[in-house]
Amino acid sequence: MKFRTLVERYATFAGARFVLLLSRWTVLLYAAKKLPPDDFSALTALLSTVEILRAISDAGADNVIYARLGGRGGRIPGLLKVAALVRFSLSGLLFLLALPICWLIGHESGLLVIASLIPASALQFTSVALLQKNGRFGTLSGIVFAILGISGLVVLAVLQLQPSLGQTAVLVVVADLAAALLAGFCVRRQLWDLFRVRRGGLMRGLRQVVPKLFQTGVVSVAVVSYNRLDVLVVLPLCGVLAQSAYSAGFRFVEPIYNVFAIASLALLAELGSQGRNQSEQLVQGLLSSSAPLVLSLMLAFAVAAAATVYWAMEQLLGLSPAAAAVAAVLAANMPLRLASTFIAVVLQRLGYFRALMNVTLINAICIFLFAILLSSRFGAVGAAIGAVVGECVNVALLLRLLPSVRTSAGLADGRP
Repeated sequence: MKFRTLVERYATFAGARFVLLLSRWTVLLYAAKKLPPDDFSALTALLSTVEILRAISDAGADNVIYARLGGRGGRIPGLLKVAALVRFSLSGLLFLLALPICWLIGHESGLLVIASLIPASALQFTSVALLQKNGRFGTLSGIVFAILGISGLVVLAVLQLQPSLGQTAVLVVVADLAAALLAGFCVRRQLWDLFRVRRGGLMRGLRQVVPKLFQTGVVSVAVVSYNRLDVLVVLPLCGVLAQSAYSAGFRFVEPIYNVFAIASLALLAELGSQGRNQSEQLVQGLLSSSAPLVLSLMLAFAVAAAATVYWAMEQLLGLSPAAAAVAAVLAANMPLRLASTFIAVVLQRLGYFRALMNVTLINAICIFLFAILLSSRFGAVGAAIGAVVGECVNVALLLRLLPSVRTSAGLADGRP
């Protein structure tokens, strides 16, 4: 693996996604501070619901696409085409399903625009993958700067206009829509080529790719679902005020969580351009670091992140102590999330889709159980603590798989 190529991949991934998240982060923090709790609860509940539907429409296609990118400038692999077609089809269907859901939750026509995040995500990520395959990092950098300008306008609009609930919903999605359209325009010919699949090749490709999409899709949906405890646990058990506090805390730390996900896709894309033997050698090198040192650094980072986030939420932003406490607990979870994300990438590239799916489902069940039990006593903060406990279980289970990965033995039932 060339270090420069990995840095270029990560910089373009991180630049595009972080700019988008910065725009949304600013809008949602404004909403948490200025909108009534009922309105903020409706906005974040709707956004979380659409994000779950978006994960279903993705069907794990991101991981399959980036793991099968192939070399720079080559033909688009058949499996990549089929995975992209499945993603576009599902995103269209779930977009239509999301429209009535948005109306039922929000009771305001302006909130319907949130549903557009589903097809926009499919177009955006597929286009970025094609740009990465062609090594067009300069084009991606140009898109990043364009989105940075649009995000700046969004932030100015939030600060100057003091938008209503419907206008806030529009501002949440503007940068994502612009990024999808710009990236799609830059690879419009290759996007059209994705649909040029012969019928026999399509059916053969579906038989090959659907099992992988199912396994990685289950992982994606489970991860997104247990990250949306505000809608699935806190709101039904603790009420609107607790859900509003949890949403504010989670949305504050969400950009950092997404940076970890971006890093995983960058690493997966680079591993996908290597042969299996080269990938295994790289993995063995990356896993050879000193465990005690890593654990010490993780613990120190967790404590520092929790203290810093709590102070920023309560003192700088003036949000409620409950929201600050939720953000602090979730910030302490960052090192665990980083570790589990990296190990999951390793397992995906080496083909352990089924084993990873089983571990993720166990993790999701643990998180929901702990969140339900603790939220009944400690409210929104209890749900956040439950998420951290569940993540500890996840890391422990993933670490048990690593000896088999190092020796390329065992886990035979986990191979696709």
